[in-house]
Amino acid sequence: MAGFNADAVVSSKYYTSHKEFLSKRECDVICNTLDEWEDYVLGMDSPETEYDGLTAKFTVCNWLTHPDIELLDIPAKLFKLPEFRHLPHIVIQCWGNILRHDRGLDTHTHEAIRPQIISDIGHFHNANIYLRGEFNTTLYEAEPNTSDAYFNIFREERNEVGQLALFSSDLEHSVPKNPYETPRYSMALDIYPTYGLAQHHNGHPLSLKRFRTYRNNV
Repeated sequence: MAGFNADAVVSSKYYTSHKEFLSKRECDVICNTLDEWEDYVLGMDSPETEYDGLTAKFTVCNWLTHPDIELLDIPAKLFKLPEFRHLPHIVIQCWGNILRHDRGLDTHTHEAIRPQIISDIGHFHNANIYLRGEFNTTLYEAEPNTSDAYFNIFREERNEVGQLALFSSDLEHSVPKNPYETPRYSMALDIYPTYGLAQHHNGHPLSLKRFRTYRNNV
């Protein structure tokens, strides 16, 4: 199974995807919510980051807690996937991205901890749900030990509406600048298989503005 061994340890440099994770109607609900609340969230105080727009507010707003999005029960959908169905709970951080014309996301990973100590505490899962837009391209680091990886060539993924990309927190990825006038909408998640792993990566105690723990009731 992609991403896990028997002890629920997240594999390094893995990638998989699940198409039709969300329906178009569910994607529209999220997009409409992002539009309606964008100005409010942009006005929230937050630490400076290398990002801008809604992406920069990942430290102060968890969109899964918004009542309209909460009704979609995205955590329950995650527990139905093979990567999570055996876990008793998961800890999730979730933020929204609206990339308008000529805006993108530079190459990055979601691991802020020094690489030399990651082996002691482990990786976690990243997820990206493509919601809407003419521009549906995401670039992902090539599979290790391949010719593309040797030459640092990134793999191009053309996302479908509602598609969930799932990958390890050490996998580099990016979104090229949006060449269209219509915005590109997506939702990003950091998913931790244990509370302790979330604390190791983000400190103690975990901020309730950022993180929520969800129990597996599926």
